Amino acid sequence: MLRRQRFGIVATVTALSVVVLGGCSSPQVPTPSTSPDRTTTPSQAPTPVPTPTPTPQPVSLTVGTPPADISAFSVGYDPVSQRLILQAGLNTASSPKLIAQTWAWNGTTWSQLQPTRTPPPEVGGSMAVDPLSGHLMFVGGDAFSETVDSQGNNLPHWSANNGTWLWDGATWTRVADNPRQGGYPALALDRATGQLLLSSPDIRGVMTTDDLEGSGPSWYGQGAYRWTGTQWAAVPQDASVSFMLESAAAYDPISRRLVQFGGTSQAPNDETQAYDGQGWRLLQPSTVPPAGPALAATDDLTGEIVMITESLDHPNLTATWTWNGSNWVRHIVNEPPQDVVNGPRGQMLWDPAINKIVLIGFGDNSLRMWVWAGISYGWRQLPA
Repeated sequence: MLRRQRFGIVATVTALSVVVLGGCSSPQVPTPSTSPDRTTTPSQAPTPVPTPTPTPQPVSLTVGTPPADISAFSVGYDPVSQRLILQAGLNTASSPKLIAQTWAWNGTTWSQLQPTRTPPPEVGGSMAVDPLSGHLMFVGGDAFSETVDSQGNNLPHWSANNGTWLWDGATWTRVADNPRQGGYPALALDRATGQLLLSSPDIRGVMTTDDLEGSGPSWYGQGAYRWTGTQWAAVPQDASVSFMLESAAAYDPISRRLVQFGGTSQAPNDETQAYDGQGWRLLQPSTVPPAGPALAATDDLTGEIVMITESLDHPNLTATWTWNGSNWVRHIVNEPPQDVVNGPRGQMLWDPAINKIVLIGFGDNSLRMWVWAGISYGWRQLPA
């Protein structure tokens, strides 16, 4: 029987050498010479809310004192406060418990916030900016737990639908039900159509107690959805497309498509998929990264997707890839350890306030941060 492996330990980050990065210039995304027709109906792409122009943060970035005693979290960029928002979902006690804490990072320090409303304690959520409201969205996640009865049988307990939430810069507001309750969905904006897209996995039997030991939830299944502003609407997918836990999704400015890779279910997945404005399609790149969990974000300075997977060559390291519009390209650069991808779920995203891709994960049992400095320099870990 497979069980969820979520528990990690967070320790205080040790002091490291100062990392000084280049100045924050305005993003310059290459304009593709040819682009597929990506027309959509007005109902598919309502007018988005303009995103505020971030005020560049200091070029000497530091971790500060990160949130302590957590081992599961979700992170997104808040365009209202122009900070990263972290929602913690699990602590590191000897008997870990689900928690609900909201933290913010401004480029140098972390601070715990006190919203009047917050999502219920859960893990495995995803965040992205909702283009319709201009607010940060939190979706997905679950609160699976187990108890043991008098006969020694494991009894699974499944959360109710914990919902889709928006952060207005000060507090969380529940705005809809989730289309699926399974954790670790892929959530990302397709900039070509203005659609916020969610692909949710089938969690039946995936890293949980076998269903024979208890009745499973009624929301088993998988599917692809887009956000209408009030609810999630289904979008088509090829029969060959499989959505997994812990896959990576990011927008590709070169081919003007949302690209998704990897993940895991009963076995690791190495599919590359793309959204063409109408539905999800399976791609066939000539170079295929290692199957399994992955993290990805769009580098708006170069117009490339940057992705991290496990490394086949070095068991304790990660592998860094970029997407050239049709194929994955492996880069040999300075990289973070493998446990930012495997084990407690790391988070990777573009931070417009500092014009950098930020990676937040666990290394040596502590919460740590890296920034992407390009293929010539690789990943740079931020000091305390």
